[in-house]
Amino acid sequence: MSDKRDPDEVLLGELASVLGAVDPVPIEVDAAAKAILGWRRLDAELAELLADSAVDSDRLAGVRGERDPALRTLSFGSAPLELDLEVHSTKAGANVLGQLAPGAAAEIAVERVDAAPETVAADELGRFRLTLPLGATFRLVVTGHPASGVRPTVTDWVRV
Repeated sequence: MSDKRDPDEVLLGELASVLGAVDPVPIEVDAAAKAILGWRRLDAELAELLADSAVDSDRLAGVRGERDPALRTLSFGSAPLELDLEVHSTKAGANVLGQLAPGAAAEIAVERVDAAPETVAADELGRFRLTLPLGATFRLVVTGHPASGVRPTVTDWVRV
């Protein structure tokens, strides 16, 4: 067996060390990546992001008129369940109003990258409210909803 190293591997190692010194990965990106991998749920149904007014506003610019920069709407969906969010940004933080469809009482865990999870309850119509700091990265885990069956429903990660 030869002790000779592959020149491509040597070059890639040198490039990685130069890039790490010149443009390191931001701490919050590294923390978010570790948190996301640590909080994977194989037993959950993924509710994909269907619409985000922050992204879709350019496409719909002539349809709705002026967009309020302090208001953001998000829609998530999976086969049995939909989840709509309105995010109202203020100087104090982000107030999130949510609605589950079909409407029913449920428990919702709010998982954040920078804090311990907390739980909020949706009422019998599927409505709930929570407050987050601006810049928080979070996802919601819906449990106990009749449409979700025994599996929880998890949203994509979102930053407010």
